[in-house]
Amino acid sequence: MKHLILLTVSVILAGTVILYVNSINPPLMQDTTTKRAKENTNNAVLITDSTSKASVGASALPKTRKQDELTTNLEHYAHQLQSTKGKKLIESLESFWRSCLYQSSCEDSLIALRQILSPEYFELVKNYPELSRLWQQRLGNFVFESNQSLTFRIAQFKHQAKLVWGEWAEVLLSDEFATYDFTLELQNLTPENPEQYQEAFETLLASSQEHDLGLDSNLARFEKAVSSLPDTMNNQEKSAFIDELERTYLSPTQRQDIQTREQQVTAQQTRVRDYHVELNQLENKLSQQRRTEHAGLSDAQWQTLYQQQVSEFRREFFANTER
Repeated sequence: MKHLILLTVSVILAGTVILYVNSINPPLMQDTTTKRAKENTNNAVLITDSTSKASVGASALPKTRKQDELTTNLEHYAHQLQSTKGKKLIESLESFWRSCLYQSSCEDSLIALRQILSPEYFELVKNYPELSRLWQQRLGNFVFESNQSLTFRIAQFKHQAKLVWGEWAEVLLSDEFATYDFTLELQNLTPENPEQYQEAFETLLASSQEHDLGLDSNLARFEKAVSSLPDTMNNQEKSAFIDELERTYLSPTQRQDIQTREQQVTAQQTRVRDYHVELNQLENKLSQQRRTEHAGLSDAQWQTLYQQQVSEFRREFFANTER
């Protein structure tokens, strides 16, 4: 009887130990569960319908599409970037950085671009914000003397551009360089008559049409041609040249508008000149009165009287000229 009781107790204790050990470290259940979870996750990635066996698989699809869209957009951008120059190239660079900063994707975009662009273009894109900032600072520090020729100023501009942009200066600033070269060639013309000047202007314009000179409209061409007339011309010669350019590039309405503007400018210049002449006359008169009839006034009293006289003159002058 005692043996039977001991055997029963041993069996119970053994079962208890086994259950305790299994509760600490289930031998097969955990491995099986993990294996099935992995299989479900892998299967979910492959499912393309509305089935949602695993949330991991459902979230992986949009991310993949987003990456594909980013790559496609960047490939298109890279092609555009490498096929443009001048103002269009600068706009492409500005557009890239505006877009990636807005989307907070600059790091990912640069990583993707490194695989698409040549090393030279990639370095340009990556360093563009800093180089652009340096260039704007350099432009703000440009100081030219009034006696310096246009040729010297343009040479300095190109030199400073190459210091900042290096070999990219000729590509990025090709439109600006072409505009300055165009202006120099115009100033070097020695036309004998207005017709010859207009023909030479058109010839130069045609030879520079691959660049954006900002001369798309006839009005812009007229203003450029007039501003480039040689300084050696006297007023009579310039007037004859301008008349010919007006007939070539301007409509009757535009010509009338220019004449009206010129009349307004002339009237304003006359008004300013008359104001200074009359103010100078008043100051001379007051200076004489200070020595004679107002000699007994204190400095404070005189300053009050002086300011009253000048203020009254200004009110009367502008009231009369506005009538």
